[in-house]
Amino acid sequence: MPRAQTVPEYVVRLFRSLRDATRHRRLSAPVGGKLVCHSRLIDLNSQEGQRLAAEAFVNQKLVQALLRQEHPAFCAVASAMTVASAEEVGPADQKRFADVFRKAETWPPVMACYGLDALDALPALLKYWLLSHLQYDGAPLALLAQWLRLLDFDVEILSSADLDEDAFREDVLATFSSSSDESRRFLLINYSRSVVGQRMFSGGNIVPIGGLHEKEDKALNPPAQGIFVSAYTVLLRHIITG
Repeated sequence: MPRAQTVPEYVVRLFRSLRDATRHRRLSAPVGGKLVCHSRLIDLNSQEGQRLAAEAFVNQKLVQALLRQEHPAFCAVASAMTVASAEEVGPADQKRFADVFRKAETWPPVMACYGLDALDALPALLKYWLLSHLQYDGAPLALLAQWLRLLDFDVEILSSADLDEDAFREDVLATFSSSSDESRRFLLINYSRSVVGQRMFSGGNIVPIGGLHEKEDKALNPPAQGIFVSAYTVLLRHIITG
């Protein structure tokens, strides 16, 4: 059980979160260019990438609904909204991400997702303002889970601390099984950019898995401008929605 925060620790956490969100809010999304394609990655637009795409099981509904992040901190927001858009639910404007909570009859513990549990006692309007600002410092998987649940998705969060590489492969296979087309099953992952040679904004990135080439043990990561990746071991945490 984690140690309870002292009041000074709590104040420092809140200050840093608000400070970082304020700093990051001034940033803009990169225009043009491509991410560095690490040796573990295969560019979807390359000849090899196109071959894999033709042979892989790809969730076309998800890929067609793909939203590129409108801000460097919006990888989680864009990923959750891509999943929602594939099912034709939720807002379309990434800056309006928090609107789903505002429209809820009862707010889930959203501030606890940032380690700021006491702030869940604040009035709804103030929580809405805080959440709309804090998303510029990124959104944790726990917050995405709460957001997707309000849109009637069944959500499960899994951590690499509690499962191994084989268990992760099983989840990927289940997401792209022949029956998954009819079950609204999606998988989001949180991975380390540095492990795959990417240096953008922060060390972590949240994306939906768009496809699977089971024979070659590779998954499609569409938001990263289209790459097939075999580096399953970069997984930090993942979230399954259905």
